[in-house]
Amino acid sequence: MPLCGELKGCPASHYMRCEAYSQQVSCWEIKKGCICHTAEKCEDCLIYQRFQVLFEE
Repeated sequence: MPLCGELKGCPASHYMRCEAYSQQVSCWEIKKGCICHTAEKCEDCLIYQRFQVLFEE
């Protein structure tokens, strides 16, 4: 499954500093809030919602 950064299309300058990327997980898996600051809660994040639709049906 792709990671959140792949779904979002994060540039290297962003994902090279990203804790989720360094752990090879999606940001919602490390439970520290929205790392990329796209929403207050993961459930409100469009990338998270897209992941849910694509991979958990």
